[in-house]
Amino acid sequence: MHVAAFMGFADLVEILLKSNAHLEAPTQHKATALYLAVSRERTSCVQALLEAGASAITLDVNGFAPIHLAAHYGFTEILRLILSHGADPMLESVTGDRALHLACYGKHQDAVAMLAQAMRSVDVRDKELRTPIHYCAQRGNIRAMEFLSSPPYSADLRATDAYKDTPLHIACYFGQFDAVRFLVERGAIDYRAENIYSETALHAACTFGRSVELVAYLLRVPAIDVNVQGHDGHTALHSACFNDHLQISELLLESGADLT
Repeated sequence: MHVAAFMGFADLVEILLKSNAHLEAPTQHKATALYLAVSRERTSCVQALLEAGASAITLDVNGFAPIHLAAHYGFTEILRLILSHGADPMLESVTGDRALHLACYGKHQDAVAMLAQAMRSVDVRDKELRTPIHYCAQRGNIRAMEFLSSPPYSADLRATDAYKDTPLHIACYFGQFDAVRFLVERGAIDYRAENIYSETALHAACTFGRSVELVAYLLRVPAIDVNVQGHDGHTALHSACFNDHLQISELLLESGADLT
């Protein structure tokens, strides 16, 4: 059954099902036939297995279920089949990810929409307390961020994770200029919010130093002070210098960063 499902031999899967083959028999990695069919986007096999009663929520050795795989790869038709057969979109992976986290990270917009419609809330959190909006910010997934933050979902753009990072922090750390601009233009942002490392959004952009353009943009935001200090006293210039980001350090100095 595992081989037939993996290879996409739908007729053989049907024959094995009529012969009462064990639906939930695991491989040594705890992958079921349904899991293997999903992993290779074998839609016909997936449908046959689901109609025979295969479970879409059984976790493999890495702690992921078929619903997580479908969301991760953006297999929309398979995801629709899985949901229509009663799979819980709130199911957690071993890392606390829901399928929506994975769809947002993979930039699979149709999957994002399908999952959001099936969920009680889109502000679900993984083991590090990150919401799907954090994942969107990390990947620069503006379409999903806009979709999820709009009614009727109204995702929280100020949500903080276990490190007290907001989506704006995450977008700044990863140099996602478009995500930063989206969050700034939405206006639901506290620019002085600090994470556990005493870093504001400006600090974050200067610590990783992935985009000079991004730092320049932040410095043009009236509410952002080039000399803002974290609770430990360090400024964005400290962050840039400590991490050897020469261009960003020069930009901060040109923008009035204090050397004292």
